[in-house]
Amino acid sequence: MSIENLVPQLGVVTAIRTDTPDIKTFRVNALGGGKVFEHKPGQCAMLSIPGVGEAMFSITSSPTEKDFMEFYIKKCGCLTSWLHQMDVGQEILIRGPYGNGFPVDTALKGQNLLFIAGGVGLAPLHSVINYVRANRADYGTVDIVYGSRSMEDLLDLDEIQNEWAKEEGINVHLTIDRAQDTWPGHVGFVPSYVKELGFDPDKNVLVCGPPIMIKFTLGSLTELGFVNTQIYTTMELRMKCGVGKCGRCNIGNKYVCKDGPVFRFDELGELPSEYLWRVHHGKYGQCIPVRQEIRGSGRPDDHGSVRIRRLQAGARRRLPQRLLRRVRDGVPREGRQGAQGLPRLLHQGGGQHVRGDAALLPAGEGRLRHRKGEARSADHDAAV
Repeated sequence: MSIENLVPQLGVVTAIRTDTPDIKTFRVNALGGGKVFEHKPGQCAMLSIPGVGEAMFSITSSPTEKDFMEFYIKKCGCLTSWLHQMDVGQEILIRGPYGNGFPVDTALKGQNLLFIAGGVGLAPLHSVINYVRANRADYGTVDIVYGSRSMEDLLDLDEIQNEWAKEEGINVHLTIDRAQDTWPGHVGFVPSYVKELGFDPDKNVLVCGPPIMIKFTLGSLTELGFVNTQIYTTMELRMKCGVGKCGRCNIGNKYVCKDGPVFRFDELGELPSEYLWRVHHGKYGQCIPVRQEIRGSGRPDDHGSVRIRRLQAGARRRLPQRLLRRVRDGVPREGRQGAQGLPRLLHQGGGQHVRGDAALLPAGEGRLRHRKGEARSADHDAAV
C-alpha cells in the first residue's frame, strides 16, 4: 500500500441523487476534474468530514467510468446524516482505495456470473456489473437477482430496467418483500426466489446483502448444487481504519481491510464464527472490549450459549469473575445494574436473542436500545 492511499485528498460533490427515503447517491470528482484515484470493482474508499468523522463506503461506480466516482450512502448515523445534508459544490475528504476487490480479471474472467443483492447490498456489486457490461466479450451469461423491502427501496431502478435488462445476455430478476398495487413483478424474499429460479450450478456467484439474507441464500445455492468455491461475498461493513491497525475487522488470522473485503465462501469457512463486539465499562470508567460468540439453533425457544473471551490485544485486565458468571448463567431480570454490570441491550428487529445481557446483532446492522429507553445508534457502538 502506497502513501497515496493513506493521505486524504480533496474532492468535490458534483451531483446528489435521492434513490430511496434514506439512501442518496453522491458523485465525487477531483478538484481539477476527473476521478480522485483509480480503483478495482469491489474496492472501498474512506469519506470524511473534518470534525465529524470518517467511514468506509463501497465505490459504486465502475473503474471504466473515467470522469467521476459514485457512492451509495445510507443515512444511519452521525457522519451519514451530515453527508445527507451536503449540497452540490461542497468539498469532501476522500482516501483510498482499500481492499482487494473482486477477481474480475482472473477467476471470474470467461465465467457465467450470477449476482445476488439485497437492499443497499447492491452497492459493491453495481461496480462489478457495470465493469462486466463494459467488457462484455470477456464474460459469459449474466443473471442478476435483486430484492428489497418495497419498490421504493430498490436502488437505481431506472438503470436496472432500462439499461441492464435490455442488454443481450443479461437477465434481471427483481423482487420485493411485500406486495404493492403498483408493483407488477415478483413478490417474495431473495433466498426463496433464488431457489424458485433454479439456476444451473455452472456459474460463479457474487452475493451481498443483509447477513440473514446471505445465510439463507447460501442454503438455497447449496440445494441447487453450488459449492463454496463458486461463491464470493464482501464484508466491508466490518472495516474501520482500512490499514489493519485498529483491529476492528480482525477475524481469526485475517484482517478484512487487508485480506478482504472480498472473500470466497470456502475462505470464510476457515475463520471463526461472527463475533459481536461489546464494551464493558469497568469500575473506574475504563473501556474493556469483550468478544462474545453467540451460538444457537435459531429457534425462538433456543437462546443459545454465550462464551465470553478476553480480548487478546488491548485488554490489560481480566473481567471480574462475578461478571463472567452472571453473563454465562443468565442475569436475573432484576439484577444489579451497577458500575460493573452490563446494560441489558435489546436488538430491535426480531433477531435471535440470548438470555440476560447478550443480544445477537450483526456488525453494522440495526440499532441498540438501553434498558431505560435511551437510543444509541450502531455506528456509535462500533466506534467505541
